[in-house]
Amino acid sequence: MKSPDRIIIILGLALILIIGLGLVMNQFGLFVRLQAALQNRSISAGMLDYGTMGQILKQLGIVRLVENDFNRFKKTDTKDNHLDIVTFQKKRQVSEHVYVANPLAQTAFTSTQYIQSIITKKNWPIISIAIDPKHLNDPDKGILVNREKKGQEWERIAEISYMENGVVQFETYAGLRMHGGKRLTTREFKPGFRLYFRKKYGLKAVPNRLVLPDLDIPLRTLVVQTTAWPPGFPINNPLAFDISTQIGCKVPGTRLVEIYLNGESYGMGYAMEHLSRRQWGQRFGHEDYLFFVWRKKNPIEDSVGYARKIRTAIENDLNPYLEKVSEDVDIDNLSRQIISWIYSGTSDYCQGVAAFDRKNPDAKLFWINWDMDQSFWDLRALESNLSRENWEQSGFKLFYRPGGDQPRDDCWRVNLYHRLRNESIEFRQAFISLFIEILNHRLTKNYLNSRLKYYQTMLVAYGEPHYEYMTMLEIFFEHRHDYLLNEAKEEFSLIGPFTCKVIVPSGISIIVDGYSYEGNYQGKYYFNTPVQLTISGEYSENFKYWLVNGKKIYSQSIQLQLVEDTSVVAFYNHY
Repeated sequence: MKSPDRIIIILGLALILIIGLGLVMNQFGLFVRLQAALQNRSISAGMLDYGTMGQILKQLGIVRLVENDFNRFKKTDTKDNHLDIVTFQKKRQVSEHVYVANPLAQTAFTSTQYIQSIITKKNWPIISIAIDPKHLNDPDKGILVNREKKGQEWERIAEISYMENGVVQFETYAGLRMHGGKRLTTREFKPGFRLYFRKKYGLKAVPNRLVLPDLDIPLRTLVVQTTAWPPGFPINNPLAFDISTQIGCKVPGTRLVEIYLNGESYGMGYAMEHLSRRQWGQRFGHEDYLFFVWRKKNPIEDSVGYARKIRTAIENDLNPYLEKVSEDVDIDNLSRQIISWIYSGTSDYCQGVAAFDRKNPDAKLFWINWDMDQSFWDLRALESNLSRENWEQSGFKLFYRPGGDQPRDDCWRVNLYHRLRNESIEFRQAFISLFIEILNHRLTKNYLNSRLKYYQTMLVAYGEPHYEYMTMLEIFFEHRHDYLLNEAKEEFSLIGPFTCKVIVPSGISIIVDGYSYEGNYQGKYYFNTPVQLTISGEYSENFKYWLVNGKKIYSQSIQLQLVEDTSVVAFYNHY
């Protein structure tokens, strides 16, 4: 027999043997698991989260993420579930999700399909959330019916689409959690959500300025909150954040949006950059920093670190006091946050985060504003049945117990403010000077009216104009400056305030307290907060003199300490 014939016979016998063996093993169920694995089109999330090939498959839409039923892929480890990049192990980590084949790379998201047909409100940004209803309503695992539950184990995968000007800007998977503090357990209010953008879901972060135009860092964690609280005051939080930003506070990015949940409008809301270590760590460039969240359970190192710094400042015998406190605390940041509460009447003021860069030896403790929804809403008048206008709600008096001059002691920042005010003449002077600067040059009528105009346009476009509420805000801003000026006069025993009117020829610029103005200017000052007037350089050659209450002053830069209402006229040659 020739050699080729032998080879053919041997191969044939081998094939018959393999087939027979396979039939026997299959008869006894030995191939069942292997067969099921070959037919199963899912793969462990860890296998694709690690390595270039997995990333390419995800980006091309060849696979999509779904919940792991743990039938094929048993959970092997949970210690890295919070990470965006799964660590390499001999046995691949298997977590809450797996990837399945996505035939023909069908990348259409249900969250997008829900809103693609929307033709109204196109000028409203829209966030659409699509999630398996059982993840919301299952008695044991649903996050909506277990609102008070927190943590990674109560994060569920959802589809997220973002539309702006009628165009879908991005769509992705994200982790969805509940958000809302005490109102989570109040069934009459819709809770908010947190969206966690993670690499394992497909999008590590939303690109800069895409959802929040003023945010110049990637967006990794987003809060989506309805405007239902307080009832009838829909823009309190975003408007108070705008004002705080203008004052110079550290404030999370915010924007009005309409929220859709599984195709149904969840209502008017706003999107906010979350106050989390994950999100704000991008500003530090590392994670070795103190991050103390007020009224939350914090890591022991953050709680102890914060307490040591601020309790030392509040309680210890430091001398000279302001100088010593300033070594550890950003006094300017503290002062601006206090003023933001005073101006907006934020009755639940003690919110937010204290932060400190541990790697920077010169870093100082500072605070980030948060949860200002009780601004412009005179809750204390409602609780005490007081009859007064909204703009008459407490400013400086926020920090005293009702009906007396006893300071409140429920907030460490306020306690520090009280001690600084009581024990440091330098702080009192700097604080009042900053207060006057903010009222005169930052919270101007033009600025406040521009924000009201923006929000009124948005509310009308949404179909809920809230005319009465917007009128209240307009009156609030019209009277709030003078009310607070008189309250500060009493609080700090000041002389004034006095009005300073400055008249200049049309088209001429001047500098007032370091701020440039074209045309006339008017502001209010106390005796100990002088006004600084300077001729702009380009007009200096034609300047003649100032006429101050009828008296000529020839210096191009003057400082006036007011003892009465004062009129100033700038005279130039050829004007």
